[in-house]
Amino acid sequence: MVSELKKGKRLYYQCDQCNLYYRDKTWAEQCSAWCLQHPGSCNSDIVKHSVKIEEA
Repeated sequence: MVSELKKGKRLYYQCDQCNLYYRDKTWAEQCSAWCLQHPGSCNSDIVKHSVKIEEA
């Protein structure tokens, strides 16, 4: 499952399994699917598209 977060004018998507953020919903959905199928592991091809959200 994927959640949305609006920060300023930008919209981010978060994988609800591992809490990583993405600018593209497709990557967040792929991350979530991976996390559900492979608990406790990460797919580097997906994770490299994640972004850091700065706390204001």
